[in-house]
Amino acid sequence: MKVAWILGVFLFLVIKPAQSAYFLRMEHTLRSSYLLADAHLAIKARHFDEAEALLKNFIESNPKHDEASFWLAKVHAWQKHYDESTIIYQKLLEREPDNTDYRLGQAQVLVWSGKSKEALPLISSAERLNPSDPDILRLHIQVLLSMGDVGSNSEAVELQRKAELLFPQQTWKIDTKTSDTPILGNAISVEKQPLIILDALDRSLINEHNNQVGIGYTYESFSNGRGNGHAEYLEFEHRFAPRAVVYGMMQQSDRFGNSDLQLLIGGYYPLPSGMTLNVEGNLSASHKMVPKNSQMASLQLPITTGWYITGGLRHSQYSVNTSYQEFGLLEWYFSDYRAAYTLTSTQALGTTLFGNRISISRYYNDISFVTLSLSEGREVEGTQYQNVFFSTASIGLNGRHWFNKDWAINWSVGGTQQDTAYTRTGGNVGLRYAF
Repeated sequence: MKVAWILGVFLFLVIKPAQSAYFLRMEHTLRSSYLLADAHLAIKARHFDEAEALLKNFIESNPKHDEASFWLAKVHAWQKHYDESTIIYQKLLEREPDNTDYRLGQAQVLVWSGKSKEALPLISSAERLNPSDPDILRLHIQVLLSMGDVGSNSEAVELQRKAELLFPQQTWKIDTKTSDTPILGNAISVEKQPLIILDALDRSLINEHNNQVGIGYTYESFSNGRGNGHAEYLEFEHRFAPRAVVYGMMQQSDRFGNSDLQLLIGGYYPLPSGMTLNVEGNLSASHKMVPKNSQMASLQLPITTGWYITGGLRHSQYSVNTSYQEFGLLEWYFSDYRAAYTLTSTQALGTTLFGNRISISRYYNDISFVTLSLSEGREVEGTQYQNVFFSTASIGLNGRHWFNKDWAINWSVGGTQQDTAYTRTGGNVGLRYAF
């Protein structure tokens, strides 16, 4: 009986206050959530004074809630309280200087307050951090059109064409006379202006879907009694953000009586100044004819309009040797074409092997393409037991045709002369689905 009484006192003195504190915290959380939800409803109804009061009340209890501060900065801008909005944006940028939403918001405030020229550095920096954000592009175009000079108008036209290719599902016929930025001037006609050229990665991302999967089959025939080879693959691609992509592939290949399963994963990541980082790695447990593992990293840099340069390194570990490869790629995009030259330098078994490749691509329907490639050089072919050096020359034709926004077919045909050892001819066909 005494034990039960002591237990009851313990529950009352310890558990009950803890339970009460829990419910007080829960009540505070729910109240804060309701305040934020009410503020969003007020904003939707354009009751900005009410939204301001609700957000300030919420921020008093949650001073480090950046989302609420961000919305308050927007509300101040819509109320034309530009100084108050700017102060909040500056504090947000101090905490998170690379946040493009904050940079865009502060730039919009400058534009609305009649300081378009001051907004351009903010817009440019936001565009470098996130090159293909549609809202950044839209504001950039509006500001350039407002300048009224020929150079700014020409730059605006190029940006507008780029935006139409990147985001075809959106409307890009921007008329600054009806814009919600009151200081902008007259719009210009863009119907007959030249098309801005996107690089290959940009074009592959034009599709409005963020995911793509594909399956395919490759067949190869070898001369001099070496038989045939084939491979089957499954690939996947996911876009997190403009120019931020992860991709992967699983391939089963059979050649010269050897069978290999290979896994690959890689990704693209946008960097400041329009640069793009590409990293890639693959591995194979069997590694009879393919590397045991391989790692690659490259960096693409825009030089001037339509020109790009890429440099990269690749390390490959085979069954009986290790190779290190440096490569450089120069690309030129003009009209609906892409011309490219690739130089490779591979160190293997104490020997440096050079290779050259040129290609020309023709784009049609924005993202479909056909590419002709020619290459020559020296390479080492390794198996589990030996390495053989060859002089090689090859020609290939490949492409991707999109039937609609969801379905595409990949294809390729080509041939390679492997010194006097053999000739390899073959092709590939694959189906791709975007969703």
